[in-house]
Amino acid sequence: MPVFYCLVLPPLNAPAKSPKTFSAHRYLIVGILILTVSVIWISATGRWQRLAWTVPGAIDGDILEVAARVEIARQNHAAPWNLFGRVEHLGAPVGASWSGYPVSDRAKFWLAGMLHSWFGTFETINMLALLGFVAGALSFYFCARALRWPACWALTGAVLFAFAPFNYRWSSSLSLGLTFTLPPACLLFQWIARAAPAVNVRPWRLLAVAVGLALGEGNPYFAFMGGQLGVLACLLQARRGAHCQRLQVGAWFLGALIIGFLPTVTPGIIARLGGSSEAVSLVRNYSGTELYALKPVAMFIPPVTHRFAALGRLGSAYRNSTMLRGEFGFSYLGLIGGLSLIALLGFAALRLLGPGRRRIPDAALASGWVLLFSVVGGVNCLLAFAGMDIFRATGRYSIFLFTWALFFGLGSLQRRLPWRANLRWGATILLMLVGVVDQVPAAPNKLSYARAAATLAADRDTTARLTAAAAPGARVFQLPAVPFPEASARIRFSDYQHFRLFLADSSLCYSYGGMRGSLAFAWSGWVSRQKPAVMVTELQKTGFDLLTIDRRAFENRADSLIGSLEAQGLRRVELPQAPHLAAFRLVPSASLVLPSPGDPRFLEQWDSNRGSSESVGPALYAKSGWFSPERDGGQVWRWAGRRAMLVIWRNRSEPEAARLSANLSSLTRGRLLIELNGQLFWAGAASKTPVRISDRAMLLRPGANHLVISFEGPLRSPEGDERRLGVMVGNLNIVYGAPGPSRG
Repeated sequence: MPVFYCLVLPPLNAPAKSPKTFSAHRYLIVGILILTVSVIWISATGRWQRLAWTVPGAIDGDILEVAARVEIARQNHAAPWNLFGRVEHLGAPVGASWSGYPVSDRAKFWLAGMLHSWFGTFETINMLALLGFVAGALSFYFCARALRWPACWALTGAVLFAFAPFNYRWSSSLSLGLTFTLPPACLLFQWIARAAPAVNVRPWRLLAVAVGLALGEGNPYFAFMGGQLGVLACLLQARRGAHCQRLQVGAWFLGALIIGFLPTVTPGIIARLGGSSEAVSLVRNYSGTELYALKPVAMFIPPVTHRFAALGRLGSAYRNSTMLRGEFGFSYLGLIGGLSLIALLGFAALRLLGPGRRRIPDAALASGWVLLFSVVGGVNCLLAFAGMDIFRATGRYSIFLFTWALFFGLGSLQRRLPWRANLRWGATILLMLVGVVDQVPAAPNKLSYARAAATLAADRDTTARLTAAAAPGARVFQLPAVPFPEASARIRFSDYQHFRLFLADSSLCYSYGGMRGSLAFAWSGWVSRQKPAVMVTELQKTGFDLLTIDRRAFENRADSLIGSLEAQGLRRVELPQAPHLAAFRLVPSASLVLPSPGDPRFLEQWDSNRGSSESVGPALYAKSGWFSPERDGGQVWRWAGRRAMLVIWRNRSEPEAARLSANLSSLTRGRLLIELNGQLFWAGAASKTPVRISDRAMLLRPGANHLVISFEGPLRSPEGDERRLGVMVGNLNIVYGAPGPSRG
C-alpha cells in the first residue's frame, strides 16, 4: 500500500471485522497513556510538591494576563455569554470593557472560572494545562488507532504530539497550547479529500461538526488555518471526483467552524457597528507580520532552553544572529518531528519529479500550503501588505506541520518495520524517550517556585496595606498609565505588571485595564500627563483613594514626581514588601465628577511640549488619522494619510478670533482641503515643496472646534517606512488675535 495511505482511512473494501467484546487491555493502555503524560509533565515542570502547583514559573509576561482572565471569569461566570464584556474592578473610575477585544476560548475560561471557585488562580491554570496535555495525547492516540496503528506506535505518537515544543511553550495560555483539535482535523481533511465514494458518512458528519465547533471556539489562529485547509480539502475533492457526500461533510465542517467562531468576533462587531471607540484595540502592521512569520530554519534549531547546553548554545547563537526574532523557540519540531517533515517533503518531491503521474501525499499538499502561507514573504505577508494584518504570528502554524509530519513519519515506520510485538514495544519506547528528552526542557530550579510564591505573598501584603490605608473597594490609580493589551515595555516595567495587584486583591478598583481608544484609558493617559498638583486634584475629583507609582517605568525611579507629591503634603503608604512601588493616600472629593466621553482633552495632544494652557492660543488635540509627532530641533510635524482631524479646544463662553499658521507638504502631487467646523477653510495644491499658511484668520466657537485636513492624491511609503503617507503638517500654531488679511 502506498505510504500516503498511512494518513487516510483503511481501504473501503477491507474485510469487516467481527464485533469485539470488552477488552481490559485497551483501557489499560489508555490509562498507561494518561499516567505517562501526567508523570512526564509533573517531572518536567517540577511540580511534585503542592507549593509548585499554586504558583507559575515566573510572575511576568503573558501568564499575568491569563491569570487576570481566569479571575474575571470567576467573577462573571454567571454570565458566560458576556464573560469579558464588562470588567467592573478594572478601568476605574468608569470601568473597563473588553467587548472590542476578540477573546477566544470562552468555554475554557468559563470552566477555569468555575474551577477557580474551589482552587487558586494558578492552581486552576496548572490543572487545565495538564488536562490540555492529556487531551492532546488522547486525541492523537485515538486518531492513530482509527488508522489501525499498533497500540505501541499510537502511544508513542500520542506522547510525542502532546509534548511538542509548541504545546509546552504555550501550555499555560489556556488557548494556543490546547491543540487536541488538530489530529482529528487532519484526519477529517484527509477523508474529505479522498478520491473514493463515501461509506458510512454519519460518523464523519458528526466529527466534522464537533471539530468545526471546537476549532472555531478555540484560538483564532487555529480556526483561520483550519478553515483554509478545509477549503483546500473540498477543492481537492472537487477536482478528484466530486463525491457529493464528502463535499457535504466539508460544508458541515466549514459551517460549524463559522458558528463556533461567532462568539469570538460578534462582541467586537457589535461594538464597531455601535461606534464604540474600543472596537479597534490591536496594533498591527506589516513589519510585525514579517517579524512573527514562520522561519523554516527555526523549525530545526533547538531553543535556548534545551536541556543539553550545547544545543541550547546553538539556539542562542541563532537568536543573536537573526534580525527577525519574533516569538522565539517554539517553532522547533524536535529531532523526530524535523526528520519526519523532511521525509514527508522529500517523498513528495520524489513523487513530483519521478516518472509517471503519481499522487503526492495529501499531507504534503497541506504542509506545502502551510509553508507557502506562513513563511516570511509568503501569502500572509501579501495579505498584510494589502491591509489584512490581524493574523501576523504565522510562526504558530508550525504545530500544523508537526502534526502532519508526525502522522507521516511514524505511520511510515510502523508500516515499513514489521517487527515482532516485543521488539515493537522496545523500539517505540526508546523512540518515545529520545523524543521526550529532546522536546521537553529541563525542570526549572526549585527556587524559582519559592521566589514566585514569595512574590505573590509580597503582593498580597501590599494590597492589604493599601486596603488598610484607605478602605475595602478603594479606587487605586496606577502609574504609568498604559493600555491593555500589548503595551510596550517601559525601561524595567514589562507588560501586564499592573495585573499583579488585581490578582492579589480583586476587590479594589484599579485604573489599569482600559483598552486603546476607550474612555478609561484616554482619561487615565490624560491625567498622567498633567502636572502633579493638577493630577492629584483630578484624581480626588473622580473618587480615587490611592495613587501607586511603579518606579521601574520611570527615569531616576520617579524621584522627582515622588518629591513633588510629598511636597503637596500627601501621606505616603509604606510598602516594605514592594520597593518598586510608591503609594500615596488621596482624599476623594465629597461630590464626584466622572470623566465625560466627549471631553476632547482626553485625546492626544498635538504637541506635548506645547502644553494645554490657553493663555496664548487654544489647546490642540490630534483626534484621528495622525501618526506620532516628529521633531528636529524646534521643528515639529505630523504626517497623516488621506484624512485627519484636529480638535481645537476653547474653554471660553464666547466666540473669538484667532490666526492659524502652518507648513503643508506631501510626497506626491495632489490637492489639499482644510475644513473648519464643516466649512471650507483653505484649499490649495500640495507637493514636496512646503506650502506656507501664515496668519490665516479663523473664528473659533466655544468648546470643541474640528479642523479636518484632506489629501486628494496618491499615498506613498518612503523607503524603510511602512506608513502610507499623504500630507505633512509642520509648525502648526494657532494664536488668539483680531482677524487680519490672509497671506496663506
